[in-house]
Amino acid sequence: MIRKQPLFSRAVPQATVTPKRRSFLGRVWGGMGRALRKTCTVIGALILFSAFVNILVFSFAHEEKKIVLPEQFILSLTLDEGLSEDENPTGGLIPRSLLPEPMDTYAMIDAIERSVNDKRVKALAVSIDGGGFPMPAVQELRGAIAKFRASGRPTIVFSPSFADASANFTAYYLASAFDEIWMQPVGMIFLTGIDTESPYIRSALEKIGVKGAYFQRKEYKNAFEGVTSDSMSEASAEMNASMLADIMDQLLDDVAADRKMTRDDVMAAIDLGVLTDEESVSKGFVDHLGFGDEAMKALRKKLNTEDEKSMPSVVLEDYRDARGHEYLQALMAKKPGEKDKKHPSVALVNVSDMIVPGTGESGGLFSDKIAGAEDISAAIRKAAKDENIAAIVLRINSPGGSPSASETIRHATSYAREKGKPVIVSMGSVAGSGGYWIATDASHIFAMPTTMTGSIGVIAGKFDLSGLWTKLGVNWDGVSVGENADMWSFNKGFDESGTERMNAMTDRIYATFIKRVAEGRNMTPEQVEDVARGRVWTGRQAHKIGLVDSLGGLNDALDYAAKDIGAGTRHDVRIVRLPENSGPLYDLMKQLGIEARMPDSINAMMKTWNDLTATSTMPGGVAVYDAGLNRWK
Repeated sequence: MIRKQPLFSRAVPQATVTPKRRSFLGRVWGGMGRALRKTCTVIGALILFSAFVNILVFSFAHEEKKIVLPEQFILSLTLDEGLSEDENPTGGLIPRSLLPEPMDTYAMIDAIERSVNDKRVKALAVSIDGGGFPMPAVQELRGAIAKFRASGRPTIVFSPSFADASANFTAYYLASAFDEIWMQPVGMIFLTGIDTESPYIRSALEKIGVKGAYFQRKEYKNAFEGVTSDSMSEASAEMNASMLADIMDQLLDDVAADRKMTRDDVMAAIDLGVLTDEESVSKGFVDHLGFGDEAMKALRKKLNTEDEKSMPSVVLEDYRDARGHEYLQALMAKKPGEKDKKHPSVALVNVSDMIVPGTGESGGLFSDKIAGAEDISAAIRKAAKDENIAAIVLRINSPGGSPSASETIRHATSYAREKGKPVIVSMGSVAGSGGYWIATDASHIFAMPTTMTGSIGVIAGKFDLSGLWTKLGVNWDGVSVGENADMWSFNKGFDESGTERMNAMTDRIYATFIKRVAEGRNMTPEQVEDVARGRVWTGRQAHKIGLVDSLGGLNDALDYAAKDIGAGTRHDVRIVRLPENSGPLYDLMKQLGIEARMPDSINAMMKTWNDLTATSTMPGGVAVYDAGLNRWK
């Protein structure tokens, strides 16, 4: 057999060397040396990464680009990743404060609403090409589109197909808000209605010796019903049917109104489930079958031109950045005395995902979505003490979590109000259980009609794995001091004493929850009990029963806060996002003594920007407008 050799070199034979046996002290010293080198390597890498992030931010902020908006253009937006709310694209690896301002749902809404009074914008064109579309976010965006349509300018939407089962038919629900709907030939619409289903695995768990030992307050608090029952309870079925009926009622009203149909027409199509391309047109759910470029060509023709150069499209994000640049230039052009006008600030505090005690470090390395009570309450208290901040908007998008953590955040909102700062709550897709608890002391609560909220109840318990260990022949043994020392052990169920303690705990938490809601909503405990019992409500239902003050989204809450402090609208205030720094990398760097911040020159420049502008929702860098750019898909 011929051994292959390296193409450009030949290995040099080496003499065999017998290694010397090192002493015990030498081996220990060598191990310590290797550990020290690895530690230094990790720290060095973090320092380099920190420098890289600072350079990246520096380049964002210092990238000077010529902003040119043409005299007339089509405003375009491509939704190929659905709708998101203030997402960190690095998953929390890089602190949000070190990243450019996101183009999330609310930035889209704000930019569209700003374009309503911009005579250069002749039309709005949106392409929908996949992703998730939460109902509350869709409803907020539909509101902005309705304002644009009211200005008399055309709006069109294109999608290859509205047949994404994961989106149900919320993508089409968004599309129905436009004047014209275009769909690609062979596309389809999945109008499959709304359903909810859950697995019930009690019998399956019992087969392997596992039981669910949970205590709930009260009958509608069904989070762990799937492991304690084999079927949906009557209370759960009643609650789910009520919520789905309310959501369907909203969908039928909105789609029928926008497409100039009857509710019966829409419901008949929903009962079919799937509409082919030709059926979609014949039944009035789609206006034209064609491709994206054909849709744009038809829109330009409606605007009395077919020339892309005379009627280019401008991407919504570029338009937002360009408008911010124009606003800054206008302020710079004013006389020095005119530029010194101070704008009040409104703090925007986000509470996303599970509410937990301590800091958000519990989210892990690749997540900044855990709502740490220490972080959130500290941000609220900071805003309460800041003389430059006149109001606080608490954006809640959380299914709940720890009662004690929720109480910590609620107490901070109470402290802010004692300091004279109004606290306005804006509920996102969900603000239930602990998510509602933290809202109880707010000055005013906003929710979208399809927000899931309420769930004023308690559930606690554990899994009992004792039967599983018996089947596996595993015997756990040990010693303990205290009658309930092993109360939380998964190796046994709750005994009589443990059961008594669990009931006492859940009763106390539920009673406190009822009291907090009663005090915050100016209701009697009996009135709260009637709408509590762990029941989840849609935002529209919650508004009718007094758990919510107004129906509206984040921008409505910001407008309300601005008006409450005598500043007009959200465009007349500076919006300050808190907490300023978050994410596991930031926390790790802080522990290592590495400062995660922008360079001083960037901070100085951003301070000047904030002093000049009425809103801090614009990014530090601005985008180039390319007259030949067409981002339509």
